[in-house]
Order: sequence, then structure tokens, then C-alpha cells
Amino acid sequence: MFNEEQQKAIETIKGQLILVACPGSGKTTTLLGRIHEMIQQGVPAENILMVTFTTAAAGEMKQRFWKKYAEDGMVTFCTIHSFCLATLKKFAHFDAECVLATGDIYEFFFQQLVRHKEIVDKVEYIKALLLDIAVCKNSMCPLAQFEPNCGEKELFDELFKAYENWKDALGKIDYDDMLLKAYELMKNDKTCLEWLQERYQYIQIDEFQDTNYLQRDILYLLAGENGNIAVVGDDDQSIYGFRGAKPEIMLKFAEHYPNAVSLHLSMNYRSDRKIIECASNLIHHNKERFDKEFLASHEEEGIVHHQTYNDIDAEQRGLVKMILEKKMSMDEYRNTSILYRTNKEAVQVSDLLITEKIPFWCTEPIQDKYDHWIYRDILSYHKLGNGIGNKMDLNRILNHPQRFLFDSRFFKTDGSLKQLMHVAATLPDGKWKRSKAMDSVEDMFYLFKKLEDKNPVDTLKILESFGRYKIFLHDYAEYRNMSPGELYFYWNSYKADAEKHNDWKEWDAYVRKHKIILQEQLRKHDGIALSTLHRSKGLEWDRVYILNCVKNTIPFAKQGTVEDLEEERRLFYVGCTRAKKELQLLSYQGNSGEISPFIKELKSSESDTGDKVDLDVHLKY
Repeated sequence: MFNEEQQKAIETIKGQLILVACPGSGKTTTLLGRIHEMIQQGVPAENILMVTFTTAAAGEMKQRFWKKYAEDGMVTFCTIHSFCLATLKKFAHFDAECVLATGDIYEFFFQQLVRHKEIVDKVEYIKALLLDIAVCKNSMCPLAQFEPNCGEKELFDELFKAYENWKDALGKIDYDDMLLKAYELMKNDKTCLEWLQERYQYIQIDEFQDTNYLQRDILYLLAGENGNIAVVGDDDQSIYGFRGAKPEIMLKFAEHYPNAVSLHLSMNYRSDRKIIECASNLIHHNKERFDKEFLASHEEEGIVHHQTYNDIDAEQRGLVKMILEKKMSMDEYRNTSILYRTNKEAVQVSDLLITEKIPFWCTEPIQDKYDHWIYRDILSYHKLGNGIGNKMDLNRILNHPQRFLFDSRFFKTDGSLKQLMHVAATLPDGKWKRSKAMDSVEDMFYLFKKLEDKNPVDTLKILESFGRYKIFLHDYAEYRNMSPGELYFYWNSYKADAEKHNDWKEWDAYVRKHKIILQEQLRKHDGIALSTLHRSKGLEWDRVYILNCVKNTIPFAKQGTVEDLEEERRLFYVGCTRAKKELQLLSYQGNSGEISPFIKELKSSESDTGDKVDLDVHLKY
């Protein structure tokens, strides 16, 4: 039932254990078997705590345990957050109503951002802001020392402080406060800590490579210096650094617990031999990791194939052609995935699959590209240029590109040239700024005039040249600490679509139809799985396609340090190890792309002195 490595882990009950598990090694089966072994040895089920990092994983693990070991009793399966909330309920008189709803948090920040007209994508900004707040808290970093990714430091600090004051006034906490307050309670309330340590005498922690500093301190405090704690994970799959996860926590477990037993699960029951060999070569280029062996359970060699094209459009068409040539059954579609680095890449892929009537679903919501604020800007310019725009359209594009028309009175006019010029002429900022504002208003109305009676293609050409819109996208991306390519992607996609439609009525009909078809397809939840590399973790398919294996995408453009590059390599490793039988890697080169260095690394490890893996490579134009 269990292999030798698994059995040894199952039988190591007392003291501290670190179990390093390679992909597809039966980690969950081993963890559940270990809990069963504890109970067989006389450990009461209520004294066992099984911690993992998502509610879904905790629920699935609990269900699997009850199904297999129904007679074993009530083991606690939970996330670190639910454990902390339960602790606060018992010892600090918190209840579920103390936790702020996500909708209320977003509403608070929307109100805070009303006066910040420069922030266009408020939903995305708030999402990034909340992630930064979470990382700041979970890394226990003082606010003054924290460098946010969402945008300017000054605005981040202002919003962070306002948010904390608002919560205090309401007597509420958020998701991250659960951990902070539980940690403070456990550290300062001896009765609380002693009760928890008496209750949970045996602790197992799954996905330990995704732990942050605050979570680590809570778990180590709970276990104590000599407690029974087993941590399980794969340092090679630590991919959540952007959320504050620190792979070095797992790497340094034995420093905190010098008597810890270290075991490995090396046998991969998921992937065929060649896939394992290539993935092993890749990850051996990382320095900060446990040295480990990768063994293949399957005798089949499997397929690893790299195909490169002369541009991204040819790559996308090549993907569809490869899928259609296989003439897949519905079951084969279900056992196939298309993986990519960022969620925006799903937009173009989904369009092509819809066109070719290939069934698909997505592991996370796909934003229709026509719901993006850039497309709304294009529509507003078109309406204003043809006399059918309204006040909302004007306010939307007033500073797209930057015109420095920020005085609140600009947003309260009727939208006429006369009223806007009056506001510009009466600004309290001095003669030069008044003159500059008046010139900006005149230039804007001249742009509207140029857009009159223009078809979609010409409208976008005018916005890009005379309207300086693409320059605005570059500047806004820099302000938001994004890669400009993330916004250029949408602009270029709209340009390509505009060329297919003769007039605005025709394009509008296409947009409406596109929305309906995309919504219907995603509701079916069947067919080929579309997923980011991050969301693919923990999943597996017979056949995996990884798109855009090009520099600045894989690895991502924003990586700068050695640590960032190693995380990008781990992320690509996660994607490669989702494949059971076939791994197809697609890239493009030429003026628009350069093949990812990770492709070369798949062929041989940095320390390899033997024969290199023969990775099939084909160039198609």
C-alpha cells in the first residue's frame, strides 16, 4: 500500500519531522496514513491538528480521511486562518460578525479613492493594495520600511492608516488581523497557549513551503520547542513570494528544530520518465533548495516537445492546429490543459478556442477583454467625437492622456468647451498653469473633431498618434508599477479586432455576441482547462501545453533579483510537472520575442556532466 519512504514517514510520529515531497509522490495519502497510524498507536483523534493553507484543501483532505478511516474519530482539519479565528472566538470573545466582508472593504477603499482621479483601474488597484497590506502584515514589516507593489508609497501609507483607523472605529478585523491578533493572544495569554498545546499535541502542516513569517511564528509557538510537529512540502514548488511566502522558512526548519528527522518522498507516480527528467534538469539550476532525487514510477518515456514560431499570433494558431490535429474526444479534452503565466493570456486563447468551437473552462474567471477600462476609453472618445457622448464619457477620458485637469470643477461642468475653458481660465494656480490648462482643453476638443465620422481602425490610429494614448498607457503602467506590455496587450488586441469591422455598428454587434458566447462557454465548466501556472498547482492532466515560453513572460519581466528568478523557475517547474504523459512547450522569436532561457535548462542541469536530454525542437513560420 505504501512504499518504503512513505512507510518511514508514517511511522515517524514523535518529535519533529520535515518531509520533502516531490510532485506526484503521494504526499496527501502519506499524511492521512500518518494520522491513522497516530490513532492506532493510541493518540486521541482530538489531539491531532492537520493544517493546510486553503479551505478547499482542508475540506478535501477531511473528506478523504473520513472515507478511508471513518472509525478514527474527529481529527481537526483546518486552515491557519480558521484555527486563528477559532482561537479568538474561544479566548477573546470574537465571533464571525467581527470579520469584515470583502464587499465592505472594497466599498471603503472606493470611497477613499474618489478624489484620486489618476487611478483608472480602481478594482485592480484595490486588489493589489489589499495584497500589499496582507504582505506587510504577514511579514511583520513596519509600515515605514515596507515598499508596496501597487503604486506610490505615499498613497499606500495614507490608505493603510485610514483602513486601520476605520476598522478600529468599527471594532472589526480582516482576514490578516485574525493571524496577528491570535499570535499576540497566544504570546501574551499563558492560559490560552497552554490550553492549545494541551489540546493539539500532534501537529501536521501541509504545503509548508508556502508559509510566511507570521504563520511560521504561530505554528512554532503552538508546537513549542520540543513538540510533535511534522511539516510537509516541496521547496521546489514555493511560488507565492508575491503573497509573502518565504521558501527559506522550510529550508531552515532543521535550524529551529535541530533534532528534526528529515525524510524525502522521491517517487513520482504522476509523470512519465522524460517529463520528470526535464523538470529535474530545470530545477537543479536553482541554488537555494534541498538537494533531492527524482524517481519515475512509470516505465513509459512520455513526450516533451518544444515548438517555436515567428510571432505570437503564429504561436496561437499553432496551438489550435495542434489540438485540432489530435481529434480529441471529450474525455481527452478534459485531460488536457493550456497553461500561461498571466491571466490576460487567457483572453486571446479563449477567443481562438471559441472560434474553433473547442470546449474549454477556466480555473479562475476570465475577464472579457471588452470589459476593460481601455475599451471603455475608446468608446468614450468615439462618442465624444461624434456628439453622442455624455458627462461620464468626458470625465472618463479627461486625463487620458495626462492633461493635468484635476480641479474638481472640471468634473462638474456640462461638458461644453465654454464651461471647461471657464474653469481653466479661473484656476487659482497662476497665469502659466491657467494657460496650460486652456491649451489642454482646446487640444482635447480638436482631438474630438478629428475623430468625427471615423471608423474603428482610424479612431484607434488617431488616438495613438495625435491623442498620445499609447504613451499614456506606458506612463500609467509605470505609475502602477506594472509592465507596459500588460496594457499594450489590450490595446493591440483592440487594434486587431478593429481591422475586422468596417464600422462601429458592426464592431458593437461583434462585442455583444462575444460576451454572450464567452459567458455560455465558461458556464459549461467542461473541456480543456485554461489556467495560470499559479492556479495549476496541485492539479494534473495527461497533456499540458505551456504558452509563451519567451523571455519577459517566462520568466516574467518584473523579476530582478536572483531570488525572483529562482521563484520564476520554480513556477515553470510547477507547470511542467502537471503533465502526466505529454508536455508541449510553445514559444515565438524574432522582433517580438526571445525563447525563454528555461527551455535550454530543461535539456540539462547546471551540474550535469553526462548526456543531455534530447528535447525535440521545431521551428514553424
